[in-house]
Amino acid sequence: MVDLEKELKTIGIKFKNLYWQKAPAYPYGIYDDVTLHRGDDEKLRVVEHNTSLELYSEKIDVDAEKKIEGWLEGKGFEFEKNRYWIESEKHFQTVYDFEFIEKKGA
Repeated sequence: MVDLEKELKTIGIKFKNLYWQKAPAYPYGIYDDVTLHRGDDEKLRVVEHNTSLELYSEKIDVDAEKKIEGWLEGKGFEFEKNRYWIESEKHFQTVYDFEFIEKKGA
């Protein structure tokens, strides 16, 4: 099974699943991984992941974005990227949405 928290540590940006109790210094991120488990009559051997990474930064952080995009490309994940200014928090949010399929052993 893919351990996204462990995988995301290789990027060099702090990530947590869904939320931070106390946000760390910029840049940091959260991720959400929605899964669909399916398979044949005997075993659920296929896991479809619909995943979002959200990067938060006080300015547009091209270096952090390159790290994330390099990781996504290295995994062969096609992705959609959107950037937003969150006025109430006074920071940028860059969202990466991607999907991948995991096939578990027989």
